[in-house]
Amino acid sequence: MFYTPLPFEDVWGPLQDSALDPLELVDLGRVCLLVRREPDGRRRIERLLSTDPQHFLDSRYQPGTVY
Repeated sequence: MFYTPLPFEDVWGPLQDSALDPLELVDLGRVCLLVRREPDGRRRIERLLSTDPQHFLDSRYQPGTVY
């Protein structure tokens, strides 16, 4: 395991498809999420941006979740 606060792309380099799929920042109340828009219009959570540990324990904000 490799633990770091840095984004994946900063450590391992850009993914091949990440340049094609733009990410957007979404603010849901007090939680900030980095999401990727799917072709059908839904959004998939890529990263949770928060300093509150309780947000990371909430399954609604888990990376990979589609809403």
